[in-house]
Amino acid sequence: MFCPKCGNPIQENEKFCPKCGAPVNETQAAPAAQPAPASKPVAAPLPKTKIGLSVGIVAAAAYFLGLLGGVGLLACLIVVGYAFLCETDKFLRKSALKALMLGLCVTVLTAVLNLIPDFLALINTFLGIFRTGFSYTVIRQIFATFTGILTYAEGIFYLLLGFFALSGKTIPVPFLDKLLDKHVG
Repeated sequence: MFCPKCGNPIQENEKFCPKCGAPVNETQAAPAAQPAPASKPVAAPLPKTKIGLSVGIVAAAAYFLGLLGGVGLLACLIVVGYAFLCETDKFLRKSALKALMLGLCVTVLTAVLNLIPDFLALINTFLGIFRTGFSYTVIRQIFATFTGILTYAEGIFYLLLGFFALSGKTIPVPFLDKLLDKHVG
C-alpha cells in the first residue's frame, strides 16, 4: 500500500502515513491503476552514406551551399556528382539536384531581371540620337527591388529546405519535383 497524499509505502495496518501524517483508508491506499503513457512513434533514422554521414546531413549541406551563390553552386555541383556517382539513395540524389536546379533557376531569373533595365538604357541611348528619350531610373529601382526580394526569398527557401532535409523531408517545388521524379531513378 502507498500513501494517497505523498506516495510513501506504508504497512497495511497503519491508519496514518509515517512520512506526512495523512490519514489512510483501505480504499484510498491502493494506488489506482494508471494507463501506460502512449509512446510516440519514433521515425526510423535516415540511412548513412558511404562516407558515414546521414543522407539528411549531406542533402542539407547541398541546400546550405546554395546560400553561398555562385561558389556555393559549384560546391553543390560536387555534392550532386558525389550523390550520383557514389550513392544510391533517391532522397539524397533528388535533394542535391534540386538544390543545384533551384540555384540555377534563380540565377537565370535574376540575370533576366537585370537585363530588362539594361535593355531600356540601350533604347534610351538610341533615342538620344534623335534628341528624345525617357527616364528609366524608377524602372531600374523597381527591378533592383525585385532582384533583392528574389535573393532574400531564395536564401530563406534554401534554409527551410536544408532544415527539412535533416529529417528526411522536403518542401514541394512542383515544376522541379516533376522533372526530378521523371528523370532521377
